Amino acid sequence: VVIALDEHGRVLDVFQSDTDHPSSDIEFHQGFICPGFINTHCHLELSHLKGKMKERTGIAAFIKQLLDVRSAYTQYEVESAIAEAEKEMIVNGIAAVGDISNGNISYPQKAKNNLWYHTFIEILGVLPGKTDLIFSAGEHLMSLYKETVPNANVSISPHAPYSVSPQLLDKINQHAVKNATLVTIHNQESKAEEDFFLKGKSSINEIFDAAKVNIDFWKAKPENSLRTFLPLLFDSKKLLLVHNTYTSQEDIQWVQFQTSNFQLPIFFCTCPNANLFIENTLPDYNSFVAENVKMTVGTDSYASNWSLSILDELKTISKHFPHIPLETQLTWATKNGAEFFGLEKQFGTIEKGKKPGLVFIKNVDTKNRKLTEKSCVQVLA
Repeated sequence: VVIALDEHGRVLDVFQSDTDHPSSDIEFHQGFICPGFINTHCHLELSHLKGKMKERTGIAAFIKQLLDVRSAYTQYEVESAIAEAEKEMIVNGIAAVGDISNGNISYPQKAKNNLWYHTFIEILGVLPGKTDLIFSAGEHLMSLYKETVPNANVSISPHAPYSVSPQLLDKINQHAVKNATLVTIHNQESKAEEDFFLKGKSSINEIFDAAKVNIDFWKAKPENSLRTFLPLLFDSKKLLLVHNTYTSQEDIQWVQFQTSNFQLPIFFCTCPNANLFIENTLPDYNSFVAENVKMTVGTDSYASNWSLSILDELKTISKHFPHIPLETQLTWATKNGAEFFGLEKQFGTIEKGKKPGLVFIKNVDTKNRKLTEKSCVQVLA
């Protein structure tokens, strides 16, 4: 295949062979070429925590550690780390990012327009009496973003099922419906989350103890976390479920049945290296493949990863699930992410008229169409 580009990286045409192309000015590459990667889940504002967090502690210890250390750095250190993290993503062939923000410190970097961003203003709170106050703070951050970042793509989203009250979740849903905005939520990231819902108590309680939040009112639920919170978001435009480490095939089937009634497009995001970093386990990707879900790929943050590289995430999937075709994984990492963000006209596939970015994956097993441990990225456009 020959891909013809203009000087700005826009695809002029795609030819099936070099003999179909009228020019002799052709670069030959031995490997795989794909569109720019879409990183659907990142936390840029945590980039200063690279190498600072203990690995494989479980979600409760991880969050407690995060609460202890995330603020122990100067604004300059945080902003410098954000800029370096963005550079790394660009070098690694990432063209667009879904980024979580709890504050406004990443806004000036995003305003430089080096990458396409959708920013999810993440809010959380389990005390019903503070719902309006918490949501107002989220709206304020959203307003600041629109003032700072040209052509801002931004929405308000909940953190996780265990950290958001039903009242706050309902308020987020109403806002998403009114403004036709995207919603994301961390989902079934840990066994502790499932136990917290089904048993009423788990190591999640330690997080609230550390934050000095009294949750004596919390009781076990008849359903797991996914089946408890999802009905409160059925009216959303699009929903991205992130991590899904403990999401079963039965859960996936339940989601597909329920959301078909509400015409809610559900996308799933996997962050395999973060799953290994925090919980030392991976989702059962066989279930997601079997149910043909819209899977996307994220890097999560430097608080819970060793790199910000979508290719590194795919290498991890390939290592543990070698039977999943590379074509499937690349669809997750490009086309599906573009579809979630509504970027199909620019990103996700290599087609005439698009400017998707071109990524060359080298040091690969071309015969078996597989990645290797030495596979790496070179950005072509």
